[in-house]
Amino acid sequence: MALNWIDVTDLPFNVILLLERAQMCWFPGWLPEPELGTALEANPVVEWYLCNKCPELQEWVDQVKAQADPNACAEDIRQAEMDVMNAINDLLVYVVDPLFMIGYLSWAGTHMNSQIS
Repeated sequence: MALNWIDVTDLPFNVILLLERAQMCWFPGWLPEPELGTALEANPVVEWYLCNKCPELQEWVDQVKAQADPNACAEDIRQAEMDVMNAINDLLVYVVDPLFMIGYLSWAGTHMNSQIS
């Protein structure tokens, strides 16, 4: 479920290159696979990075790419990219809008303390 903390509309799919290895290892079972397959087919740099950063995901990436839409036009590809980025919205906010996270963590700390007291 997307948290919609940030609007991914203007983000390039290459923003995934900013994620840490541990975060990418969480992808299996989390991301929408047909959409990811379509996005990876159109973004070989992201595929290469993912497989080189997390070699244990190579087999999964191959399975995901097999689910790609072979007839995807540019609009379909962009929608697939946005669907994937929306699914990891909570990870991307750390790399594209860290000030949001500072505000959120401050709020969460205050809120949690008031719940405990």
